[in-house]
Amino acid sequence: MLAPKWRLNRSEKASGSALRENKWDQTTPTRPGPALVGIFASLPVAVLSLVGLLVAGLPLGWSLLITIGLQYATAAIVIGVCSKRAKDRRHPAGPGTSPVSIKATAADLRAPLEAHVWQHYAAIPGSEPPRHRIAFAAPNAEHSRTIAKDLSEIGAETHLVSDIEALLETVLNAPDAWDFVITDLDVTGDSWIAVDEMMYFRKICPQVPVLLLTSKVSRDDFSTIKCAIGDVTLRKPVHHRRLMEGLKVLIDDTVTREQINLSRDRDRRFDS
Repeated sequence: MLAPKWRLNRSEKASGSALRENKWDQTTPTRPGPALVGIFASLPVAVLSLVGLLVAGLPLGWSLLITIGLQYATAAIVIGVCSKRAKDRRHPAGPGTSPVSIKATAADLRAPLEAHVWQHYAAIPGSEPPRHRIAFAAPNAEHSRTIAKDLSEIGAETHLVSDIEALLETVLNAPDAWDFVITDLDVTGDSWIAVDEMMYFRKICPQVPVLLLTSKVSRDDFSTIKCAIGDVTLRKPVHHRRLMEGLKVLIDDTVTREQINLSRDRDRRFDS
């Protein structure tokens, strides 16, 4: 998961400082670690074991001793499983594997599917500066690369990252450097992990628009029903036309929010 404690300063964009409130600091909430999860998971085992042993007629002393042993064993197993799962998410190709950085234009360079990749797709036709800067969390797959290429062709500088944690950390460290975040909820292999990461991200960085890709919905969703994790949801597989429609909705919604914020900011200045 994301590092539990940051102190983030939200700076004002030079091109729209009026759209931002004063700088603020926020300390993110801590998440329960594997040890705490192990303790909570072992409590029901301890209670059931103690009751069962006493009902079976075992003396209280022996029952307590066996119960404590079972509780320790359960906690150790849960902690081990949680720790291994976290390690596998960070190093799917094995301990010590570092992210593979690949130039997206080098078609002959392909990282193993189990390796983390960080691919940079420059805006085409090389617009300076690019129209948008997009952080794209998605599996290392052809469908993801096709979407990244489509984005680059409309003038967006796109960073395709298969490690959602690394991508969100990068955006959180400099939120004003990014225009959008696009997240494929299948990026971790478990969509609930990605949902958890996005909820955590949105609490800290609600000002960055988010477009979600998922195969778990029956149709595209341009409403705000999933606003806790994103602004627009597109059903996979996503083709060029629907991708452009989703981006247009996202951009229009962002402009509307900025206009509302600007109006409120002006009203506050007039009132003062």
